[in-house]
Amino acid sequence: MTLRQIKRVKLSELVDQNINEIPMIELNKLISQNVVKINNVSGCLYCGVKNKKYCRSHTIPKFVLKNIATDGKVKTVNAILDLPILKKESGIANAGLFKLICQQCDSKIFNLYENESNYTKEPTQALLSQIVMKNSLADVYLRIQMVANLISMDMDHQLQEKDIQSEIKNFKTAVSNIHSENNPYHILFFKKLDYVVPVACQSIVVPVVDFEGNLLNDILNGNTVDNVLQLCIFPFEKESVVLLFMDKISFRNKYNNFANQIANLNERNKLSTINYLLTERQDFLFFTQEYNGKLYKQSRD
Repeated sequence: MTLRQIKRVKLSELVDQNINEIPMIELNKLISQNVVKINNVSGCLYCGVKNKKYCRSHTIPKFVLKNIATDGKVKTVNAILDLPILKKESGIANAGLFKLICQQCDSKIFNLYENESNYTKEPTQALLSQIVMKNSLADVYLRIQMVANLISMDMDHQLQEKDIQSEIKNFKTAVSNIHSENNPYHILFFKKLDYVVPVACQSIVVPVVDFEGNLLNDILNGNTVDNVLQLCIFPFEKESVVLLFMDKISFRNKYNNFANQIANLNERNKLSTINYLLTERQDFLFFTQEYNGKLYKQSRD
């Protein structure tokens, strides 16, 4: 099937075919067309200017990904899950990309985030703000892709649009927090490990319950999730950094007991908790080529 033929039909008309007979690049182009249309409405999410060329922003810094890459490539989580259509590896230049802000804004607003030396010690509140900005933008872009997919399939996408607006709000809040003197973020866990972990991750994570089974987020009833955790696992040349934090409003309103439960764990169990949390989000998770996925699968079971 050619791209010209696919342009004449909707994605919903393709799903009955053998999925392996549909070229992945053709499906991606169909969805990408709708992504571009949606993006063109908003313009750069920082400066608001329309019709500017979007920057190819990375969810995980390239200086992190290069430490787990072989010949410039890393495994995606689909190398473990083995789902049809999805890629099993990615070049670091294309891993975890989103296109929502212009080049000028990207270089200006992520100056702390893109500086490798800023991760040698516990992050400042300004750096945490920039991590939240990155995570919010990445989540917005992911949901825009979902909306584009649903549009192609003539399916309802109101819930995803609601989530997009919520994440844009979180992004703008994080922007204002960069210069806040109120220490808007609470670090649950920060650790420098003296070895290189085989995984890189940066993402919003949404735990459903705490260690005692108390509900933290009701994700089954179409509710917008506002109480989230921010997770980073960054392998460097000779060491790794693990970081888990949240905004203090969520800490006070929802996560106080959860934070105390984590604080009372020994370091091994804290790292086990981190390993479990990273399996909750599969979109921005990359592995070394040698990683066999055993620990990832154990955490999901």
